[in-house]
Amino acid sequence: MNEEITLRQLIEMVLKRKWIIGIVTAIAILLSGIYSFFMLEPTYSATATLFANPIENKQTRNTTGINEMIDSLAVYPSMSIDTYKEQVINSTVIADTINELNIINDKGELIQWSALAKKLSVEKIGNTNLLKITVKDKDPVMAAKIANSVADKFIKYISDNTRKFGEQATAVIEERLKNEEMKLEEEAKKLKDYLSSSHNIDQLKLELQSLYSKIDGYNIQLIDIEKQIQADVDALKVLLAGKDTVSKINLDDLKLNVPLDNGKVNQDLEISIKSGDELQKALITIKATEIETRLVQNKAEKESLEIKIKELEDRLKETQSLLAEEEYKYNAILRTYKLAEQTYNAYLDRHKEAVLAATSSIGESAIIVSTPATVPIEPSSRGKLFYLASGTLLGLMMGVLLALAVSYWKETDPRKY
Repeated sequence: MNEEITLRQLIEMVLKRKWIIGIVTAIAILLSGIYSFFMLEPTYSATATLFANPIENKQTRNTTGINEMIDSLAVYPSMSIDTYKEQVINSTVIADTINELNIINDKGELIQWSALAKKLSVEKIGNTNLLKITVKDKDPVMAAKIANSVADKFIKYISDNTRKFGEQATAVIEERLKNEEMKLEEEAKKLKDYLSSSHNIDQLKLELQSLYSKIDGYNIQLIDIEKQIQADVDALKVLLAGKDTVSKINLDDLKLNVPLDNGKVNQDLEISIKSGDELQKALITIKATEIETRLVQNKAEKESLEIKIKELEDRLKETQSLLAEEEYKYNAILRTYKLAEQTYNAYLDRHKEAVLAATSSIGESAIIVSTPATVPIEPSSRGKLFYLASGTLLGLMMGVLLALAVSYWKETDPRKY
């Protein structure tokens, strides 16, 4: 038996049993008509549009350990547009709407929040900050009321949440603020005790300046004395022509009283002179004696200056060491105090923000009703003609399939052969 069926055979099979198609189509039209005219109730859609600004916690960009820790204590929750969208159909918002509008079911009882939630849909409009709340209901007036009520209750819900969040943050921050205040007082006491019992750093610095000044003055004197000593040594070498000192002088014929260059009285040297050469030698001896005397004095003064400079340098080192030690202690205490002060001030600023967040209605300023819902005039559900046309098309399709199935069944009946 040839199992291939041509298009012509299919058409003939359909036309041969067109009465089946007519009956099935008529039944479908009848059923769709009964549903459209007697069972189907029109549904109306009402839409309210919200303009929502995201709520973001401002955190310190120049973050330190303290700022990172305090920034974790957010005074209100961060809310993005997507978060808003998910929060609209919230049990609290829906329940408040049901209670406000007194929405009841057929039994005269308040409907469950899940039943009303099925009538709601929330949509974000593109990449904007607009949220569209759509409510479908058989009553157009009720649909508009529900949409507007949900929008209002949602704004109130966000405000209440941010306020509660701020109150909780305030309580936590206040507790930590008390601890930081106690720490600040302790560090302030440590700093006060140190300043009252330790060496004064400013006085040590002034002492160092005085020591530097004295050492510089003594060094200048030492340089001048060393120059004088060197000049006297060079002069002696020239006067004595290589001799180190002048020994005894014994000139018998001529006696002179010659005052010394130092100007002191009663220190005249009596010399007897026999000739001019001996006079020259006597004068040289006088000058050499004067230089040697000054040289001895300058050397003694040099040694004294060197001792003084050494003592001052030792004292300078001790003072520098003491100053470095005191500065280290002071800076460590001051650094701890400033850290405690910085932490306390940071908590104090965050406490002010938390109090402000707890007393303000940030939700009402972040979300506004851009377009309230209006009562729809035309139903949003498809009309009766749509369901009649759909029933007719479905009946035709089912009739054709049934006709083909019956024809194929009879054509392939083995008893026919």
